[in-house]
Amino acid sequence: MLGKKFTRTLEQVISWMATSFLFAFLIAVVLQVFYRYVLKMPLRWSEQAARYLNMYAMFLGAVLVTINRNHLGVDLIFGLLDRFNRKAKLIYAIFINLVIALVLPSLIYGSFYMARDQWSIPLTTMRFLSLGQMYLALLLPASLMLLLTLDHIVTDLRAIFAKSEAGEPDNV
Repeated sequence: MLGKKFTRTLEQVISWMATSFLFAFLIAVVLQVFYRYVLKMPLRWSEQAARYLNMYAMFLGAVLVTINRNHLGVDLIFGLLDRFNRKAKLIYAIFINLVIALVLPSLIYGSFYMARDQWSIPLTTMRFLSLGQMYLALLLPASLMLLLTLDHIVTDLRAIFAKSEAGEPDNV
C-alpha cells in the first residue's frame, strides 16, 4: 500500500533522526558528568535535555520496530506456527497488528491533547522549548506507527487472499 521505496526512505530518515537524538542524549549525559564531577559546576539544562532526547530517540526507535515488524511477537508462538502453513503466520501477524492498531489511537488522542494543553508551558531549564513540544515525541511516532500498522494489515490480507485465489499451496 505505501510502497517499498517510500517505506525504505522513511526508515532511513527515521533511523538517522533516532541516531541523532541518541547521540545528542549521549553528549548531554557526558557533559553533565564532566561538569558535575570534574568541574564541580553541574549544568542546569543537561538532565532535562537528556530526558527528552532519550524520549525522542526511543519513540522513533519504536517506529523503526514497526517498519521492520519486530514488535510484540512472541517467539514461542511463531515457533509453533512454523509447523503450520504461511497463512497461519499471516493470520497471527494480522491479529497482533489489529491489537496494536486498536491501542495506537488512544496514544495519539492523549498525546495530542497533552501537547495542545501544555504547548505554552516552557521547560524549566530550557525556556525556548515548551512542554507541549516534548509531547510531540509520542504524537508523531504513534501516528506513523498507526499508518504503518494499517499498511501491514492490508499487505498481509492481500497476501492471504492472493494465495487463496491463485490456488497455490500455503506452505512456504
